[in-house]
Amino acid sequence: MGILVDRNTPPVAVRFGNEPEDGLEVNTVFVKAKFSLGDTINIEEASYKMEFASATDDAKGDEASQPYRVPMSPVGQMIAALRHAVTGWEGPLFDGIRYRRSIWPDIDVVECEWWIRLVHQRINELNTPRTQEPAKAKSPNAAK
Repeated sequence: MGILVDRNTPPVAVRFGNEPEDGLEVNTVFVKAKFSLGDTINIEEASYKMEFASATDDAKGDEASQPYRVPMSPVGQMIAALRHAVTGWEGPLFDGIRYRRSIWPDIDVVECEWWIRLVHQRINELNTPRTQEPAKAKSPNAAK
């Protein structure tokens, strides 16, 4: 185990059918096997939008124009993660649609939310932090 994410690790395939209850697994979305710290920061930053306070009569000039961060919707947060995690796709569901990061705003959420949630769940499983410290290795110098 190293402390750096291996960039040469092949993507993980998330397979599913053409519909939520379809078990044929004919479509595949490829996702990064692990996020680096940089990926995690980029996803978290992309999960917020900047808004500016509206000016009011009792507000003082500059204070009213200060930006503040507002969390995006749950679907927006999922899309932020998928935008960083997905490396490609294939299958009849994606026929004729080349994958690129900029495609996410054009996806029909009514038709695709089921598989977006499925892929997002797998991404979360792959990137769940450890909850326990690893077992301590025995020292070769320890008394027998």
